Amino acid sequence: EEAIPLARRIAGPQIIRGDQRVLPFVQQDRIYWTARAQEDVGALDEAILGYERLQGMAGDGLRQIPWMADTAERLARLKEAGASRGEP
Repeated sequence: EEAIPLARRIAGPQIIRGDQRVLPFVQQDRIYWTARAQEDVGALDEAILGYERLQGMAGDGLRQIPWMADTAERLARLKEAGASRGEP
């Protein structure tokens, strides 16, 4: 229960509602590392979707999580690369 206020601050109130106990970091961690792996193997569209989902869940709170702080930059870089290839 001590983690609930911290989780609300970092992940946002949309992750933890009322008496529902969720570990948002586990899901966020999984999404982040899956997107990184997709990026590494060239599955850029899937990586973009993962990073966008992660930002939707945690927003600017990601900057407070050291290993996820680069999410916005990675997403911007992938979108820019897609635009340079003529993708929407």
